[in-house]
Amino acid sequence: MRGVNKLVMEIKSDGEYFEKALLFLKPGSSNLSQHEISDGAEKLLSTIAESKQKKKRININAFLWTSMGAFLMWIAMFLIEKLA
Repeated sequence: MRGVNKLVMEIKSDGEYFEKALLFLKPGSSNLSQHEISDGAEKLLSTIAESKQKKKRININAFLWTSMGAFLMWIAMFLIEKLA
C-alpha cells in the first residue's frame, strides 16, 4: 500500500444510533474552517438519524392502519354472517 495523505475527521455523537463517525475529507476541503467542516458533519449525522426515525414512524403507522383494516373486515364479516 502506498502512502496516503488523507484528512480524517472523527465526530462523536450522543445520538440514538451512532457513537462516533469517521469522515474522510475530500482534497481541497482544507480551505474550509474547522467550524464549517464540523457543522457539515453534524448536519450529515442528524439527517441520517432523522431519516431512520421517520422510517420507524412510517412502519408503525402502516402496522396500525393494517390492523384497523383487518379489525373492520372482521366486524363486517361478523355482521354479514349474523344477518344471513
